[in-house]
Amino acid sequence: MRYTLDTIATFIAVIETGGLTAAARRLGVSKSVVSTRVAELEAALSATLVWRSTRGVTPTKAGEAFYARVKDVLDALDEAADAVRGNEATLQGHLRISAPVTFGQTHLGPPLHAFLRQHPLLEASISLSDRRVDLAGEAFDLAIRIGRLQDSSLIARRLTTSRRVLVGAPSYLSEAGWPLDLDALRRHATIGYSNAQASAEWQFSGESAGAPPRSVIVRPRLHLDNGEAMLSAAIAGLGLTILPTFVAAPALMRGALVRVLDACEPTPDGVFAVYQSHRILPRRVRALVDHLAGAFSDPPAWDIELGLAERERASSGRRTPTRR
Repeated sequence: MRYTLDTIATFIAVIETGGLTAAARRLGVSKSVVSTRVAELEAALSATLVWRSTRGVTPTKAGEAFYARVKDVLDALDEAADAVRGNEATLQGHLRISAPVTFGQTHLGPPLHAFLRQHPLLEASISLSDRRVDLAGEAFDLAIRIGRLQDSSLIARRLTTSRRVLVGAPSYLSEAGWPLDLDALRRHATIGYSNAQASAEWQFSGESAGAPPRSVIVRPRLHLDNGEAMLSAAIAGLGLTILPTFVAAPALMRGALVRVLDACEPTPDGVFAVYQSHRILPRRVRALVDHLAGAFSDPPAWDIELGLAERERASSGRRTPTRR
């Protein structure tokens, strides 16, 4: 028995959808056909590719390795078919995308939804997680990453800037006092981001024009791995924290949080679309990256909105709590 393109394509659909029923729905065949094709592929390869259970299917180690290799092969075949058809307007296939939770929920949706409406033959699986996924090992086509990129094996397209702000709740600042300089942060309760490589080292722009960046070592009393969780803890008065403006802006605009030490803002991050450099880049991925790059302004809309709100608040005479 030999494997066929149908059995391989079916196996890929099973892995990407996480189940036989979902794969059958994607391929427009019955669940029994999907099950038979996967069994035929396993027999042809003399290997178990997936574990079946009542909760769905999960790939074995052999299945993960096989998927990572044949996915590129089928992507190359799709590109060749597109070239023969000469139909550059039609995008089809499946996209697997990873993005941070809060950014994915609040800002990735609108441009991604618009892209999918423009290309009705496309399908997508979106995984929202603040952990840094392994694009190759977990077979993601694209990831949205926020920070300073360190993995040189990936290609990155910058989408916009992610400003960060040092914030605290008025109730916390009323009790603990306002820090007057960066050194004072060492004496304050802080909330750290556990997904950062150096969660206890906070870096700030210079306190005056032309001054070099400064780092301050803090001792977070609470470590969290999600921006929304850090936001909630800060609003509850558990300490000072650094948040991206796309997380903090709503709380700042309604006064639940206030900015601290405005003169030395935390160093900004970038928002990037990243993908593997060694693989064939499917046209659907390239088109999505181009679409996202055009969808975000720099500065982004949430920073513009926050700046307008802060200027309006200042002009209305609203004051921040007295520093002491």
